[in-house]
Amino acid sequence: MVMSNDEALKRHGVKVTYNKKKGFQPIQIIWNGKIVDAIFRSGDKHSNYGRDVKLMVTNIVDVIRKRYRKDVTIILSTDSGFFDEKNFAVFYKLGIRFVCTGKMYDDVKEHVKSQLIDDWFEYEKVQNKWEYLEFGFRCKSWKKFYRAIYTHYCY
Repeated sequence: MVMSNDEALKRHGVKVTYNKKKGFQPIQIIWNGKIVDAIFRSGDKHSNYGRDVKLMVTNIVDVIRKRYRKDVTIILSTDSGFFDEKNFAVFYKLGIRFVCTGKMYDDVKEHVKSQLIDDWFEYEKVQNKWEYLEFGFRCKSWKKFYRAIYTHYCY
């Protein structure tokens, strides 16, 4: 979440963000619509900056396992700003599951275009329908393949 500070009279710590605003770019962990952890960062710190993600996720997983149950299933959902094999390795080491939206790399586009109609599946709910394709994916520099699901909204 980028917080614009363009109009503020005082701008201590403000840096230009990726969308050319003078502001801040905090990182947050949200559970059930409530912020349960956050770090307030200057605008030039992108989603995956430094060790913030790894430390925050490790700390929250430790708290959940100590105060609730060691064997609880934890599923983390992130946007493409956290699409990084280093993050995935930390999540795997912590024993948590994760869903991360990916980026539309040319390799993904080419793979999707090359698939046969029979390779696609459908999912319908109420008045919505998606087609999806499941495959293994890794970026060129990655060591491990991850499960990828490419979705196409029909109606």
